[in-house]
Amino acid sequence: PEHKNHSVTLFHTSSSTTQDLPRISLSVRTKMQLSGIALVLLIGGCNTATAFIETNSTSEFDSFEYVDPELKQVSDWDITERPSINSISGEGGDKGASIYYVDGRSGRPTVVHPYEESILPGNGLGNRLLWTVGTSHDEGHGPITDHRILSEAAVEGCKQWITDHQDGLGVNVEELFAPGMVRTSTHADGDIQLSLKRTFQGIEVVGSRVAVTIVAGNIVTVAVEQWGDIAMDFDVTPTITAEDALNVLSTHTGHALMAGEETCDSEVQILTLANDDTPMESSTSLRGTNFEPLEVIHGYKHKLTWRVCPKFDRQGDAQSFEGYVDARNKKIFEFKNTIDLFEAEGGVFPLSNDGKAGGVEQAEWPMSYLWVGSADADVGGNFDVTGTASLRGKHVNLVDRCGDASLSSSADGINWGTSGGTDCAIGRVNGQQVGGRGNTHASRTTYYHTTHIADIASKHLPNEVWLKRQLRANVNINDNCNAFWNGNSINFYTSGGGCANLGEISGVVAHEWGHGMDANGVAGGISKPSGEGIADLYAALYDGTSCIGRGGLSNICNLKGDRCKFSLGCDGVRDIDYMNHNSERPHAMSWARSNCDDSVHCKGHVYSEAVWSLYKRELPAIGYDDLTALELTTYLLYKAADNVEFWYTENGIAPNGGCGGLSGYKAFLVADDNDGNVNNGTPHMTAIYNAFLKQEIACN
Repeated sequence: PEHKNHSVTLFHTSSSTTQDLPRISLSVRTKMQLSGIALVLLIGGCNTATAFIETNSTSEFDSFEYVDPELKQVSDWDITERPSINSISGEGGDKGASIYYVDGRSGRPTVVHPYEESILPGNGLGNRLLWTVGTSHDEGHGPITDHRILSEAAVEGCKQWITDHQDGLGVNVEELFAPGMVRTSTHADGDIQLSLKRTFQGIEVVGSRVAVTIVAGNIVTVAVEQWGDIAMDFDVTPTITAEDALNVLSTHTGHALMAGEETCDSEVQILTLANDDTPMESSTSLRGTNFEPLEVIHGYKHKLTWRVCPKFDRQGDAQSFEGYVDARNKKIFEFKNTIDLFEAEGGVFPLSNDGKAGGVEQAEWPMSYLWVGSADADVGGNFDVTGTASLRGKHVNLVDRCGDASLSSSADGINWGTSGGTDCAIGRVNGQQVGGRGNTHASRTTYYHTTHIADIASKHLPNEVWLKRQLRANVNINDNCNAFWNGNSINFYTSGGGCANLGEISGVVAHEWGHGMDANGVAGGISKPSGEGIADLYAALYDGTSCIGRGGLSNICNLKGDRCKFSLGCDGVRDIDYMNHNSERPHAMSWARSNCDDSVHCKGHVYSEAVWSLYKRELPAIGYDDLTALELTTYLLYKAADNVEFWYTENGIAPNGGCGGLSGYKAFLVADDNDGNVNNGTPHMTAIYNAFLKQEIACN
């Protein structure tokens, strides 16, 4: 549709949270009207409490930390998918329906995916907007590259869109876009993220906001978080002072305040709490909207509080406290130390136990997500309680056949130590054995690598159910020269028979984990014609090497007579880079048909070599450095492999072995698509096509 060309001026209203932005003229072919908005541009770090050096010590303040149950429960909601409602559908019914999800507490949409809703010029589907810079008649079509201009235009576009759709969203636009309450981040690819904090009568409503994502000029996601009704007569005048609130916390801890040394400015805020007392049936306070909840729900309730950050006498260097105190009755809703205290760590083999580069045990590597007492360590192995740990955590339940592992936290945190030898050699710290008979090379190394590859996968596939479950890993099984996935656990043998302990080798651990990932993807079951290729790929991209299981079974890397070039250093079981074999030729579909027989490991080479070539040859050929190519290939693999059942057709006609169903090749194109239409190509289609073509599993 033709839109009238409006010449507008963007300007910045100064605030204490952002620098002044330049005055600019911007002409946009759309229907937005712009006004002054204060932005916080995410181009620097946030002012949060962090510890530059970990201080591993207990504290007499620990027992005073507290979170009110109603504050804990505030995010305990049910999310339900719903069909479109008119007020957030495309205008005039000529666009597709918006898909949205409902917050079970408030009855409001919590996530909306608009259909072809363009708010900025861009190349998204259905986007017909243009803009010019400088004058209203200079119709340049090039993209705006100044992120500040782009951010302001995005904010104004979002404000207009939310204003038009506030009835359907169940929000009040007057409670958004206050000075200092808008944060934006413009990505290198032009995608824009916005966080719009809610205010009520000028006071921040903690936990309540609208988050927006813009891709290629289209608004693709609108998230409404913890947005409950606030009564029109809600009193925002505190009856106690900030000093009163600080004194409440002083009494709570039994420690004197260090006056004038607070670590944040005291501020009145409205706290969002869970309301599980009285069901509410309709919205009563959305000024200017006609929203009605979709079902009977409990909703949220709100309390006026003081946010204060006291500093106490005898407070440690690694402590920075924050408290929320009711601004009327002095009730404490939350009191916590915002700095983590302890660290869980241990010796790990980075790649192998072969004594070469990457094959020497490294001390004090973080044991991520380890369960310590009643708490979970974070990704860096940090935790904030005292307690006892075994090698069990969010992703892994480690069982060592050598015995049990158990270690209590001390002033130094938890350190599983290092050890010489192999198999049942127990970890030592300062020469003393620690952690029990189950604290072995294999237990520490398997825990570490299983946890980290699962964490990587979770970032790419955050909703994958299997990744939210704890995986059992059995190490030091009394046998040798093998490892396996049995449908429920990963399993590793001790050394012997000319083989190393395979639980001490990163690539073997990641490979067996990869079978579990493959078996539990969207497609379900081990992929065909071989699940070995995908398991090898997960391991290779995790380790950054095409040599699978380095040091595990020496000098057996031989693919049906095409031996590995041992001078290149691969003494593992396979090498998925065909250039590292004597023939230096791809082991393509027709080759596999003639040579592999029933060997699933051999058949896996057909597509594992394609993906490795994408990483090492095709993406670098179009200008990608090694690290970026690795990240992109890993991203595409996790997205693509999740729903592949047949990677290629064994009896296909070369070079089009990837034309059947959702083959590996087609799945990679879908994963690479950026506008919802693979028929018009994808950003890296040429590189993907060339990589799969060499293996004869592409599709013209």
